[in-house]
Amino acid sequence: MKANFERFGNVQPATSTVTNIDYNAKLTDADLEEGSNHSKYRLLPEGEYDFYVDDVQLKQSKAGNNMVEVMAAVLPEDGGSEVLVRDYIVLTNNGIWKAAQFHKSIGMFEQAKTRGMDWNACYKKNGRLKLRHRVYDGKEYNEVASYLPLAKPAVE
Repeated sequence: MKANFERFGNVQPATSTVTNIDYNAKLTDADLEEGSNHSKYRLLPEGEYDFYVDDVQLKQSKAGNNMVEVMAAVLPEDGGSEVLVRDYIVLTNNGIWKAAQFHKSIGMFEQAKTRGMDWNACYKKNGRLKLRHRVYDGKEYNEVASYLPLAKPAVE
């Protein structure tokens, strides 16, 4: 009997975005900070940012609805290290707008209209988003307010 693992989807290779520093690199006063400016989860100013899709996971919401967890690697305008922002796209009639915006942003909307949403194909695609802050348990976090169309459409 042969196992059919195709139904579990495709495995994406793990990538590392850690910058290698030369053994003899000069240190700066900023290097004394405990990683607050280098954290992948630091708070960014609200606004519009470029991003790429770092990871996509198909899940179920607490209510039992189909949901997609998108890990967006946001690229700060100041050239600093990327910041990871987790977004949940709930696939219901009330939440499908966000899935449509997401696909439009990464240049896959026309494909999704004709062939359906292919979440595996979203991996590493570039897009643009609007970031806002939300407060949870007294702490402020980054949150995707909306996905924005690219200035010029991506090639599909």
